[in-house]
Amino acid sequence: MNIDTMIERWQEEFEFCEEQEMNNIEKKEYIIAHNHAVRKEQIRLFIKDLHLQQVKNNFVLADVISWVAVLERMPEYDGTYLCFVRHQQECGNVWEYQKVVECSINIWIVQGGEQVTHWKQLSEPPCL
Repeated sequence: MNIDTMIERWQEEFEFCEEQEMNNIEKKEYIIAHNHAVRKEQIRLFIKDLHLQQVKNNFVLADVISWVAVLERMPEYDGTYLCFVRHQQECGNVWEYQKVVECSINIWIVQGGEQVTHWKQLSEPPCL
């Protein structure tokens, strides 16, 4: 807030106090309460903007997070991950697809013939 805006706001507050025929103590209490309410609203809007920026950044980061090759690194923590799976059938056919897979103690819980080749963390679910 620039100085001109502050001076204008103080003049409006002073005029309001004069119209209400407040004494000096009442004027002081009103101005303090009004300034507190204004600051509280400014803080609330700041926090809201900060939260929206964080949500926006999380979506951007989720798009940037790339696949990690299993040969390069396994997940640090047990959990559920989005995986790129290679499934070789006995007849020789090979299927490649994405699948949500559980990882426990650096072991992928998959069906027979499936092999996890790459993984990445699942994005946060939407706020409901």
